[in-house]
Amino acid sequence: MLPNVQDTAPSVAQYVRSCLDDFQATITSLSVAQPCIKSKLHPDAISDELGRFRIWSGEVGAHRSGQESLDYKLREASHIRETIIRLLQNTTTSLGKVQAIIREEKISWEDMTDSDSDTSTGELEDDGRQQKTELGQLLSKIADINTCLMRLSMSIRNPAPHEQSANESTGDATHLSRSTVSKRSLDCGANERVSDARRIWLRSKSLYAFLAKGKK
Repeated sequence: MLPNVQDTAPSVAQYVRSCLDDFQATITSLSVAQPCIKSKLHPDAISDELGRFRIWSGEVGAHRSGQESLDYKLREASHIRETIIRLLQNTTTSLGKVQAIIREEKISWEDMTDSDSDTSTGELEDDGRQQKTELGQLLSKIADINTCLMRLSMSIRNPAPHEQSANESTGDATHLSRSTVSKRSLDCGANERVSDARRIWLRSKSLYAFLAKGKK
């Protein structure tokens, strides 16, 4: 298991590789699981989420190293990098719980409650059966995390547009005389930077709220 972000700070690529390994280990475990375990998940459910995770990783280059890595791209946007790492950590944690249930190292909550209730096995055949099992809820959480990662893609591609705009404006100003730069254009540029910064802040705030909810 990888350390927390506050410790030795492994790269985003290391977290991505860990998630990929955990996805594959989970799929392998499910393939040899008991029928009663397999019946709680759609056979392609985990593979589908692995596919979505790979698409996200490929689009943003999350698996790359060096100057093509997310650590390098987000070097001036640490809040985005930390959000990504928290999401990847949550993915690893959720997959670990899924594996524990599949390998029968842990009894799922519905199996503990079924022994004390009159719930029939037939109820698990409904379309919403996954939401009635711990495995189904864990998989739903993993799907939500994948969705959050995909929504972060735009911020990853343009991690600090307000800082970039400020630098570009400063560079352009050096080639212009003071008389040619109007106060109106400067105010417009400032407003655009504030608007961009607010959009990123709101996006990060919603993701942190999602993470906080998952820890409860």
